[in-house]
Amino acid sequence: MKKIVYHVLEEDVGERIDKFIMLKIEEKVSRTFIQKVIRDKGVLVNDRAVASNYRIRIDEEITILLPEIVPWKLRAEKIPLDIVYEDADVIVVNKAAFMVVHPAGGHREHTLVHALLGHAEHLSKCEDGIRPGIVHRLDKETSGLLIVAKTDFAHMRLSDDLKNRKIKKTYFALVYGVPDKKHGTIHASLTRSRRDRKKMVIAKEGKEGITHYDVEKIWEKYALLKIQTETGRTHQIRVHLGHIGHSVVGDKLYRLRKWGPYYKEGDALINRQALHASGLVFHHPRSGREIRLSAPMPDDMKQAIAGLGPGGV
Repeated sequence: MKKIVYHVLEEDVGERIDKFIMLKIEEKVSRTFIQKVIRDKGVLVNDRAVASNYRIRIDEEITILLPEIVPWKLRAEKIPLDIVYEDADVIVVNKAAFMVVHPAGGHREHTLVHALLGHAEHLSKCEDGIRPGIVHRLDKETSGLLIVAKTDFAHMRLSDDLKNRKIKKTYFALVYGVPDKKHGTIHASLTRSRRDRKKMVIAKEGKEGITHYDVEKIWEKYALLKIQTETGRTHQIRVHLGHIGHSVVGDKLYRLRKWGPYYKEGDALINRQALHASGLVFHHPRSGREIRLSAPMPDDMKQAIAGLGPGGV
């Protein structure tokens, strides 16, 4: 644990404390990391814990208890990757379903990060050592497009664009039931469940979540939705679709009781959550050039849809 103490000067007054710390400390860490330190009460203002959005005042004493960063020792693995786009700054991967993005508790090997280390000579750095290059994530069972940064410059620019909603992502989801409206927007805030830390829930005190959907195809008991997200909260699409009564086929974590009779049939259609990140639009972090990419629906989702028959529109 490293202890750092600052005294607020006149030119710093009014600055958010998370931004102030980012500017002052020598360690190369992300703002997300600093915000976690603040949440864990590792930042004190006059010996009092504060929130990340606290605005600092003249003559205050800020104490930072910065945890030691012990990076994991990751080894490169020769795992085949479906590379959709690559240059000196960026890689875009079409991630296979069931591939975990980065190491975590039960997944210390064979992740996308291990595969990327086996493919690229350089990836952007990260403070925890387990997520080099990772700008955003997809759930283990979700397939599709994911941006990876090869340089720190690219990572910073892409992260800012993601935060400012400049990166456009499109998905396809097969869901239980047919929504009443052919087009809709789900605007509901999300936070982590207090009862089950693996789950996210709708809550007023959560972070804003916005999901747009269009009904592409319908069957008697199912529908195929095209989805665009404005925000990228954890499990956002899965929770939002459950919120309007149409959970994703194969999603065992967010299943709704109302579709219980169809679970067996849905599980026979596909052995994972039927969600695919099909489209990506972003501006290149160095040149500013707009890049539009797409990834075809994977075979398991195609087969699931074919198994439902012709359907309607």
